[in-house]
Amino acid sequence: MGKIRVYELARKYEISSEALIKILVKEGITVKSHMSTVEDRVEVLVEQHINRIRAATKREVKKKVKKEKPAKKPAKGRRRKPEKTKETDQKAVKESVKRTLAKLEITRRSKRRKRKDEAEEVEEARNVVKLPEFSTVADLAQHLGVEPTEIIQRCLNLGLMVTINQRLDAETINMIADDYGYQIEFAETYDDGIVAEKKKARPERMSHRPPVVTIMGHVDHGKTSLLDVIRKSNIIAGEKGGITQHIGAYEV
Repeated sequence: MGKIRVYELARKYEISSEALIKILVKEGITVKSHMSTVEDRVEVLVEQHINRIRAATKREVKKKVKKEKPAKKPAKGRRRKPEKTKETDQKAVKESVKRTLAKLEITRRSKRRKRKDEAEEVEEARNVVKLPEFSTVADLAQHLGVEPTEIIQRCLNLGLMVTINQRLDAETINMIADDYGYQIEFAETYDDGIVAEKKKARPERMSHRPPVVTIMGHVDHGKTSLLDVIRKSNIIAGEKGGITQHIGAYEV
């Protein structure tokens, strides 16, 4: 059996390749593009499909013509002249077939455009990265799917000396993400709505509590000595080398 390309078969029936592909799909024949080849027997199926469309359109046109132009009764004694409707009917059928095939083509184009728009939306959403402002080099590298050393190298190119745990400002994060084709959406650190909706404390439910004071400092700088004065104790005398070996909490 011989084979013929889709666009050649479409040209033979004076229709577009997309309209012909639509007809082939309805007949249960799947093709990829106008360059695909089909067997000769497919031409018979296509011709039958188009003939069915033409026949249905012709019947519809005839019904419409009968409704719009009711036949006049011939006068007595006069011979009725044959109406020249054959040529008009064929022209109307041809135009109707073209409109039907054009609708098939428009439907296919609309579906293809819709799939393209959906793919662009998915791709755009995929390239958006949510990060808190002043994220570290390690966090940025993880969200962009690259090694931290690459981010550090990018910062060096921008004249910044950074480490893996150093935080970056929003401008630097945007510049680096743009190089990788990503768009940064900074997440809010604090939710103002939570603060606004926080209920006020009721005075009758409040209780008096002593303040909590923490004393911090370097080793051997007098923290325990200060606490000994406040507590009127001598803890430092029992510590090895005069350096406190534990952390304690007291109520004065």
